Amino acid sequence: MARSSMYDPELTQVISQYGWNPTAVHPVGSIYQVVEPDGTAYALKRTKKSKEKLLLLHQFLEQTREAGCQHILPWIQTLAGEAVVTTDSRNWYATPWIDTKEKQTLTPSQLIRSLGIFHRLAEPVVQPYIKLANHVTEKLPRGWRGKKEEIFQLVEQEERGFLSPFEKNLIKNRKQLEQTFHFAISGMEKFLEHESGKAPRYTLCHRRLHSSNILPGDEGFYWIDFDHAQVNTPVRDVAMFFHRLVSDQGDVEEHARLLQEYEQENPLLPKEKRLLAVYLAYPERLVKIVKAYMHEPKLSYESTYVRQLDKVFRQIDVLQEWSKELWVTKVRKQVQQAATRPKKGKYKR
Repeated sequence: MARSSMYDPELTQVISQYGWNPTAVHPVGSIYQVVEPDGTAYALKRTKKSKEKLLLLHQFLEQTREAGCQHILPWIQTLAGEAVVTTDSRNWYATPWIDTKEKQTLTPSQLIRSLGIFHRLAEPVVQPYIKLANHVTEKLPRGWRGKKEEIFQLVEQEERGFLSPFEKNLIKNRKQLEQTFHFAISGMEKFLEHESGKAPRYTLCHRRLHSSNILPGDEGFYWIDFDHAQVNTPVRDVAMFFHRLVSDQGDVEEHARLLQEYEQENPLLPKEKRLLAVYLAYPERLVKIVKAYMHEPKLSYESTYVRQLDKVFRQIDVLQEWSKELWVTKVRKQVQQAATRPKKGKYKR
């Protein structure tokens, strides 16, 4: 086997536990593509996550796959029948390698329906482990308030002599910033006050939804990189989906239609829609862009940051309007129920 001279000792140790005799190993981002003599390829990933978490995650994913979720890849077993390999420094796991189809375009409708299926099928799987559920604490709105203060350090420099185009853009949209942060922070504080931070239900959430974690292949597409998965409310993933995977050109009607697609697979409760409104209102992308700008405020990148900021404010405008509509969902339902409820004394036998 020539591989021992080609690969570092740790990688060689891991490969041997799978019984592979590869002709090539290619580093691709954070993973290795391992190619066998017959052309079969595997994706081998090194992770900092504990073996205990990885084994439980593997159990959750396998049971969800067996329940009918077609958008999850199986983990490859070692010769000893293990799903995780442990070395001195890290843990490793492997899946089949998927050759991505660059020309294949996946629509938001396809993606959000698959997310709904995943959440619905994973919910009963995680129920025996509900104690692992991630509950909201005071730390979350406190953190959001801290991010707001960091951003407003730039916004409140209006009196300074020179302002960059990026800073002027923030100042121009100051009112919008105030409103969206206020809605998100006050809404989360109300959730803590009335629900003690406990969501109506929990499922397995991906928690790192991103275009780079979607693999289109010959037989459909797959969600990958579940290393950060949590037992959490499904609306955490749903909000992240709209923040990261829906075009900033979309309007409220388009967003509402996509949510209906999700709900065809996994209907949300009224309380969940209100919680979704809160997560949607928090300007996640804006926070990241401002952080990047503050760490790298080079003039050569200024126009790029300004364009990104314009897109984000368009998204915030739509999500802010939609969040207000979702927030009153429960109120509307209660009013409708009250209107259709028979009044005492009006009916006779």
